[in-house]
Amino acid sequence: MKLSQIMGKSVDIITEQPQMLLPYVAPFVLSLIAMWIRITNMLGWGITRLNPLGRSPLRFFTYFVASIRALRLIDWVMWILILGVLAICVALTIVMSDAALKGRKMSVGEAFESIIPLLPLFVIAFLISWILKFIGMFFFWVGVLVPAVLLIFVGQALLLDGKDLFDSFSKSYDTAREHIMDVLALLFIFLIILAIVRLVPLLGMVVALILLCYSAVTFTVLYRSKKPPQPVRPKKAKPAPTA
Repeated sequence: MKLSQIMGKSVDIITEQPQMLLPYVAPFVLSLIAMWIRITNMLGWGITRLNPLGRSPLRFFTYFVASIRALRLIDWVMWILILGVLAICVALTIVMSDAALKGRKMSVGEAFESIIPLLPLFVIAFLISWILKFIGMFFFWVGVLVPAVLLIFVGQALLLDGKDLFDSFSKSYDTAREHIMDVLALLFIFLIILAIVRLVPLLGMVVALILLCYSAVTFTVLYRSKKPPQPVRPKKAKPAPTA
């Protein structure tokens, strides 16, 4: 499946099932609360706040440590809460978009029931992915892109294929390598859009959450676009010639 077809299919899935956008109201409200009480929320912090470009490794490390030390306990609680809610939203999007690919419409309630058994593991994997991206910032933009690319399919491997935590990371690595150019192209497009919409505070946050939903659908379509290898059927033995 071509990249344009994947992006078009993702748009069709969301327009046919707009209810998958409903869960993203929760992180939006939490982010508004965080902004209202003047807490730096996770959606507004990160790569753009730390701005690693143009800094030497030592200056960036000093700036990073100073930023971490300036945080209060309520900041950490709000960050973890927003990330946990975002993880649930992404998990719901993955299973609902996978159901749409199979020609079945799934409600948010049905999707939530289906992810409950794997939800704690998915949240852990989601948090690990974010932590690795932050660690990658010590190596500038390349360090951020490496985990962003190689761990892009962790959620799909865990929720759709029933992999455990370690196998889901391994499966994501293998799948990302097979689709490396498509993944890089999609991430580049999404990052450009995100960088532009961030200039408008509230509208940018809305677009960023919609983009998060769309990206989860897109990477699920890309994940499912690879056809599994067909099993090799053993050749039938020729009957022995009769005397």
